[in-house]
Amino acid sequence: MGLRKQFGHRLLSIRQQRRLTQEQFAELVGISVDFLSLIERGINAPSFETLELLAKRLDMPVARLFMFDDVPLRRRTTALVGIGNNLTPQSISSLRRSKTRAKRQ
Repeated sequence: MGLRKQFGHRLLSIRQQRRLTQEQFAELVGISVDFLSLIERGINAPSFETLELLAKRLDMPVARLFMFDDVPLRRRTTALVGIGNNLTPQSISSLRRSKTRAKRQ
């Protein structure tokens, strides 16, 4: 997947996590809904100025908009926490041994 598409997916995910509609977010940033849609679909890329506005309105550094692995990691972490509630001390020890073996390889 190209950089534009990755950025678009990331922006869409953040916007949805904040429970903002495209209309609300576009107005907040000062861009058209059509342009926001094009960015989120990876068709257009924002200018540096627009990147700064996006980050400012989302209250995060610009660099965080490019942390593409952040969203799936959060999902995996949430899933693991749910699984972790059912782990016994023996299964935790087993997982630690597996992790150690994987590092050696």
